[in-house]
Amino acid sequence: MLAGYDKDRDGLGQTLSLLREGFAQAAVGREADERLCNRVTVMQLVGAADAVERALLRAGRNVSIPLLSACMVEEVKAALAG
Repeated sequence: MLAGYDKDRDGLGQTLSLLREGFAQAAVGREADERLCNRVTVMQLVGAADAVERALLRAGRNVSIPLLSACMVEEVKAALAG
């Protein structure tokens, strides 16, 4: 899905920022959402937000977007698996 951003680094940065913010907001609002309470912990959500933050930092360098995406997905999956 992020491969389309290969020539649009600014768009990639915006998308990753939104994704990171989504995980952070989910961590904060987890108590209000009963569905999240039973599935993930705050620390798992923070770990996922951190993984996206690392991808965002890497995106500022000359990296392959497909490789960056694959690594980020694996890091997010590992964080959410706990």
